[in-house]
Amino acid sequence: MDDLLTFQQPDGEFFLEGGAVARIPITTASAIQALLGVPWPVPAASSSSAGAELAVTPSDFEFAATEDGDDTLERVLEIWNEGYGSLYWEVSENAAWLSLSPSRGSSTGEHDDVTLSVDISGLNTGSFSATITIGGAGADGSPRTVDVDLEITAAATDPEIDFSPSRLRFTAEEGGDDPDDETLTIWNSGEGTLGWTVSDDAGWLSLSPRSGSSTGENDEDEVDVSVDISGLDAGEYTAEITIKDSDASNSPEDLTVTLTVEESEDSADDGEYYQLMTPTTPAGAGSITRSVLPDAQGYLAATQLALTAVPFTGYVFTGWTGDAAGPQNPINVVMSGNRTVMANFLRFDNAGLPDVGLTFASPGIYSVAVVPYPTASIPSSPEGFRLLSAYIVEPQGSGSFTLQFSGLPNAAAVAIFKVQDGAWVQLPRSVVNDTAIEVTMGAEDPVIALVTPGSSGGGIVSSVQGLFSGADSTTLLVVGIAVLLAVIVIVVLVLYVRRESY
Repeated sequence: MDDLLTFQQPDGEFFLEGGAVARIPITTASAIQALLGVPWPVPAASSSSAGAELAVTPSDFEFAATEDGDDTLERVLEIWNEGYGSLYWEVSENAAWLSLSPSRGSSTGEHDDVTLSVDISGLNTGSFSATITIGGAGADGSPRTVDVDLEITAAATDPEIDFSPSRLRFTAEEGGDDPDDETLTIWNSGEGTLGWTVSDDAGWLSLSPRSGSSTGENDEDEVDVSVDISGLDAGEYTAEITIKDSDASNSPEDLTVTLTVEESEDSADDGEYYQLMTPTTPAGAGSITRSVLPDAQGYLAATQLALTAVPFTGYVFTGWTGDAAGPQNPINVVMSGNRTVMANFLRFDNAGLPDVGLTFASPGIYSVAVVPYPTASIPSSPEGFRLLSAYIVEPQGSGSFTLQFSGLPNAAAVAIFKVQDGAWVQLPRSVVNDTAIEVTMGAEDPVIALVTPGSSGGGIVSSVQGLFSGADSTTLLVVGIAVLLAVIVIVVLVLYVRRESY
């Protein structure tokens, strides 16, 4: 009001002065009406949605949270017009813990997203329900309601494996006494109770006890680690101790055990030479480099050298066998006798995908292939998630393997699902860094998909759910190829008809 009065002239009239036009008249009556706060007698614009048809998806939402509040509690509701003209829609809810944004909008056919956010602060554990009402004045199908269920459970109490030391080393003399025992200490650095078990992969290593429990950092268990060198030649040996608890957040945990058997002074012969054989399997999968090359007679007794496995394109190194064992690369060898050390490789075909890698494979796995699968050919996605990418994974052999997916914009928000018996099943995955995740799977030939939180879609997608039922990875690949061929045929026919019309 003060600003408006600055335009009043001494004679009572109102003018806007300055700018490109030196003197612009303002209707005095309009200025007085503004000063009085009286509106023009113009009726409000109509927001009728006559002729429009209200459509929404999904029809309900389910949220799960824990008391600690670390869960991602956002979903997307889609609203659009399946009729004619414009749909003017509004949304509302009946629960204080649920909020919607935006609360209104319009659609001439495009899908509008409404973000549902849940705030569990102040809520106890239990089940909660709310209803979202979507309305469009005059639109067919209006109003619509969507049910929202919230389940809050007690905060997770996962145990966590912790242990010391991080590596064990033993030294003994060939033909001499066994080295002194070492102690491995295990405790729970998380919540709840840690029910641990230990195992090893070497016949010369023994553990006692092999199981126990810990309720916290002040409840430590000790495992005696013993070595038996009988029958072992001089050389370097490695083994892995694995600590497991299926309920622990970081299970399994591994530590390396190194045993060095030194040549006896009585048996050492500085003039004796030994031969080192370094085969690879499968043939042509890789090579082995040596840090020290042999003389014409071979290697002089007590020579130490490092062997490095180098996989060829399309293969990955999985471990050593023969007179050396374990996945370490490179590995040290002491020439106290004739040695045969074999490097084992695994065929890995990632179809040229730069962001898909293989980081682990158990000895029973001898081939892994990863083929991209078109997400457009997948008739459904996990509820509350959007598909990012999909793959057919073809392992050969038995055991498990670990795939790493990198180049992700927000790895912590990405989940991994597989298709099992026609349904989506979520797989446990670990976050490597901000852009990469890893997933360990068994050799059951899965079809997997990477997803991110968001709308799971509706309409046609919902009507064709169930196409995965009973389908294996080969069937899915055939279906994808058939869809692609159908699209190509349609394009060719359209081009032919157009040419004939000219």
